[in-house]
Amino acid sequence: MPDWRRIVEERLGKTGAGQEAEGEIVSELAGHMEDLYIELRRRGIEDSEAAKLVLNELADGARLGRRLRSAKEGGMNDRTRQFWLPGMASLIAASAFLVVFARVSYLPHMLVIRSGVALMMYPAWLVVQPLFGGIGAYFSRRAGGHRGTRILAALSPSIALLSLVCTGVIVQLVMAGLGKPTDIGSMGIAAFGRAIFFALVIPSMALLAGALPFLRDKPQES
Repeated sequence: MPDWRRIVEERLGKTGAGQEAEGEIVSELAGHMEDLYIELRRRGIEDSEAAKLVLNELADGARLGRRLRSAKEGGMNDRTRQFWLPGMASLIAASAFLVVFARVSYLPHMLVIRSGVALMMYPAWLVVQPLFGGIGAYFSRRAGGHRGTRILAALSPSIALLSLVCTGVIVQLVMAGLGKPTDIGSMGIAAFGRAIFFALVIPSMALLAGALPFLRDKPQES
């Protein structure tokens, strides 16, 4: 059987993807070529003809380009590990805090201060936002996420809230178009803007503050 790894290395040359990534690319392509060769031989195609067909496959620039891009980008697995899972960890932690805080605030022995729950909740919620931002950025960096990916993972709670706000605004606009009264119209544009500022902008800044320690790349081991 031909040495497909050596053939791929000779045909491929340098990809500019780094030594580790380049080795993964070569291994992936060599494995594909070997599987294709075995399949062709199983179909009764002669050794020389099977090798020729496999080499044609390797020489197909379009297919090779797609495989290289897939190998460099790491596919959905890297996106899941570097953004979706860290982002979900940050979002779940933030949501769990709100649920627990609301539940504790409404226990019977808290009835005396129940009227001030709203005033207490916002500062407490704001103070812990850096923790949630740090959770997302930490796990993203640990999974090899780039700086931009870490920032997005840290901002996941605000991104989720923003998506809900956008959905609500769209619904309100549709209602307004149908001639029905809307919450946005009743509260006013200025009040709506203040709500966005305090519910999205300030918490996002707090999330980013918590992410800052994890935006630096880990020092390379000598």
